Amino acid sequence: MRTVGIVGYKNSGKTTLTHALARELTRRGHEVAAIKHTTRRLDLPGKG
Repeated sequence: MRTVGIVGYKNSGKTTLTHALARELTRRGHEVAAIKHTTRRLDLPGKG
């Protein structure tokens, strides 16, 4: 599993970029999941 973090200033286009990336990656056959906000620790498989 690969993970990507997108950060930036308010109204800088983070959500727009995330939607575009998700659409393109899905079109290419990849599975995509997105989390907009969380205050909890994420336990991702395969992390080192």
